[in-house]
Amino acid sequence: MHEDIVLTKDKSPYEIDTNMQVADGVTITVEPGVTLQNGNVEIFGSGKLIVNGQANENAVLNNVIIDADNWSNATVIINNATLNKVKYDSFVSGKLSIVESKLYGTYINLYEPREDCVI
Repeated sequence: MHEDIVLTKDKSPYEIDTNMQVADGVTITVEPGVTLQNGNVEIFGSGKLIVNGQANENAVLNNVIIDADNWSNATVIINNATLNKVKYDSFVSGKLSIVESKLYGTYINLYEPREDCVI
């Protein structure tokens, strides 16, 4: 992805057939009620993945691998979401925030994050 994109409920679920690569400076926003499933999301440079569920309408990530590029300022913010079999992996990268969310079979690996992380 080389430009900002918003994933909307009316086109959900979103299947990731190959690696979804988020370029430096690009933001992918996931709206309430959206399901994102079955693939990899790679975030480079200062790219961002913002998942904006709501208390009454969670966003859902199923079987997704999120890789924050090594030595980057990649940002992942997840609010009011259900994470099923999600793997997050980062090595000396930016911010991870997971708030008001449910995690099932989820693996998180943070190695020397550059910013405070909240789970």
